[in-house]
Amino acid sequence: MTSQQPPASTPPKVGIYYVASEYSIDGKRLLGRHSATAGFLKAWATHSRGNTLYAYASNEREFQDFRQKVQP
Repeated sequence: MTSQQPPASTPPKVGIYYVASEYSIDGKRLLGRHSATAGFLKAWATHSRGNTLYAYASNEREFQDFRQKVQP
C-alpha cells in the first residue's frame, strides 16, 4: 500500500478542536497541557507564514476567544 503525499510546496492543513479553558494559562490550576497548548497557538500564530489554522469550537464565544488568541 502506498500513500499519496502532497508536494512539498503545498502548505499543511492543520485543524484543532478549540476549548478555551484548555488553551488558557490564566486559570487557578495551571497544568502542563495548558501551557503546551497556549504555547502551540502562540507559536503557530507567530511562525505559520500565512498557513491557515482551522478551528472547530462548540459555540461562538469559544470561537471568538480562539480568534483573539491567534490574531496579531
